Amino acid sequence: MQRMTTGICLALLCLGLAIPDSYSRDRTLTTEEITQLKQAKDVLLQTIALTEKGTAKTQPIQHVVSQRLQELGFTTHQDTKAPHDVIVKIKCEERKTQLGPSRYGGDADSIHAPSRNWKGPACQITYGLDGHDTAWRKEIRTTFNNARRAARAARIKDSGDYAITELTKILEYDDFPYVLAAEWGQAERLSQVLEKPGTAQKLKLTIISLLGQIPGDETLPPLERALQDPSLAPAAAMAIGRQGEQATNVLLSILQTAKDAKLKVSAVNGLGEIATHHSHAPVFTPFLAALAEPTTELPVQTAIVLALGKLADQRAVEPLTELNRKAWTDPSRDPDMQKLRDALSWSLWQLNPDAHSGE
Repeated sequence: MQRMTTGICLALLCLGLAIPDSYSRDRTLTTEEITQLKQAKDVLLQTIALTEKGTAKTQPIQHVVSQRLQELGFTTHQDTKAPHDVIVKIKCEERKTQLGPSRYGGDADSIHAPSRNWKGPACQITYGLDGHDTAWRKEIRTTFNNARRAARAARIKDSGDYAITELTKILEYDDFPYVLAAEWGQAERLSQVLEKPGTAQKLKLTIISLLGQIPGDETLPPLERALQDPSLAPAAAMAIGRQGEQATNVLLSILQTAKDAKLKVSAVNGLGEIATHHSHAPVFTPFLAALAEPTTELPVQTAIVLALGKLADQRAVEPLTELNRKAWTDPSRDPDMQKLRDALSWSLWQLNPDAHSGE
């Protein structure tokens, strides 16, 4: 056992995959590093696969990861002496030995972050620049947490080979290439896939969400174009809202002119997010105007009421109190009306506990 452990540790050191104490970012990327990542094209792949018996073949993993990244236009290779812009490391294990992220900060809140509780088969994808680990990572897990039990159920003798094979299959369809492109700020690559004929609807929605996480002038145009597709418009509106004050006018136009209530709700949510982080964003008056408009749909009113409650602007107390009176004296049993009543009670409580009035 000691010999096997030593061999695994040597393999880890060869790949530069030392086991850190935590997985949060211990530093922010510099301006130069952000620029380098945004322009990155040549990717050096370093892969290791570990089972309970030791190292396993990595060629299938390398092939899948290389192919997936090439689909986004990246050039990949395994020659450490060849020029490269970024190093992507993939470590796959039959039984995960590393802990999860730190409790606070970094990628601790990311849905892609390593799980402290997962001890089953997993791949962790990381990347580095100029020999430095960026402390970013994405974890990919199997549907089963016990490789031996799963292998027996599948009537396969070697649980290690079974676990690595199943992880390789997941890598064939996981969204890691798009998550990496978003992490590197490469909006243009993502936009090309988004607008490519034949791109699956699920992938389009994933890309739209990722584009919302990339600040920059090149991100807004493809999201605005996505608004023209009714099936993508709600997701696009939310993503636009994450772009900050520059997206305010786009979302206000949706709120004031769109015919679809779901799209308008998304626009309200996006505007609320902007206003939460940018207190001078001009959303308060348009929100009140929409509430005063008799034709504004109940779900849209509810979204506006909740947004006003989160903004904590005391000017909203009086109009919300009046709307609250009308809502609770309305005999309607429409579920949307009840949602509006609940939203009003919550928002008035947030704005001023003394102004709160229940049914």
